[in-house]
Amino acid sequence: MKKTCISVSDEIFEEAKSISDNFSYTVSEALMQYLQKKRIEKAKGSFGKWRDRTESTENIIKKIRTEAYLKKI
Repeated sequence: MKKTCISVSDEIFEEAKSISDNFSYTVSEALMQYLQKKRIEKAKGSFGKWRDRTESTENIIKKIRTEAYLKKI
């Protein structure tokens, strides 16, 4: 778990607090939904891109995994 500070407008904060007393949980839930939406958009944007590939599927997957691993570091 990571503790961080964020800035939100008073209006958004008050509405979020009216929904739940646990603001951190509310923000975490909203962020998870946002990230899921972005992952879906990214996946949809990749449709058809593999059709014209010149590199082997194996090499492409290795490259993707390496890039994902390096982003985590």
